[in-house]
Amino acid sequence: MRCKILVADDSQLMIEFIRFVFEKNSVNTELFFVSNGQEAYEMAFKEIPDIIIMDYNMPVLNGADAVRKIKSTEAIKHIPVIMFTSADKVDEAYDCGIIDFIRKPFSEKELLLRVRNVLTIVNDIRGLNEQKENIKHQNEIISLKNHDLALQSMAIAEKNKSLIDEMTYAGYIQKAMLPNDDLLNTLLPYHFLFFKPKTFVSGDFYWLKEDQGKVFFCSW
Repeated sequence: MRCKILVADDSQLMIEFIRFVFEKNSVNTELFFVSNGQEAYEMAFKEIPDIIIMDYNMPVLNGADAVRKIKSTEAIKHIPVIMFTSADKVDEAYDCGIIDFIRKPFSEKELLLRVRNVLTIVNDIRGLNEQKENIKHQNEIISLKNHDLALQSMAIAEKNKSLIDEMTYAGYIQKAMLPNDDLLNTLLPYHFLFFKPKTFVSGDFYWLKEDQGKVFFCSW
């Protein structure tokens, strides 16, 4: 992945040296150069680089104040800053929010090593953020599926209720069509009747009638 690096230094010689180091070592970077802290802040907000390399001593806005301004801005406060500084300014630089520092003069090897170490951290954080986003996305999908399942469950419950209501009503109709107990007891005083539908409605009907002193009973 191509890395975007913002370099803030008021020394043109230093800027050319840093450019030379990255080009010589074929580091896959896109470099942005500014000459003071205010420009660094504005460029950071515009380009959102992966790393900022910043000198402490600069005009308009020095490195420490620029870092404070960056770290107080929500959109860019996550960007790691490596600062060129002297030994007596290291504590102040860390208090401002830098991730690492390099003392001048520095070697080509040290610059590359510091940048690569920070890039490793950046990539690790980026990987964790991607994992979090993936987990968040999966959770959103699961939530939507659960919502759909809940809606389906509600629809099925509504259909089941409607079906039960219809079958219950059909049972009432069937019961109304069958001979009532008074008629059975009158015409067949000595009888027993076992009629137990498996569900709400039976598949069988029975019929009872008296005609000319004879009692007719049948089922179907």
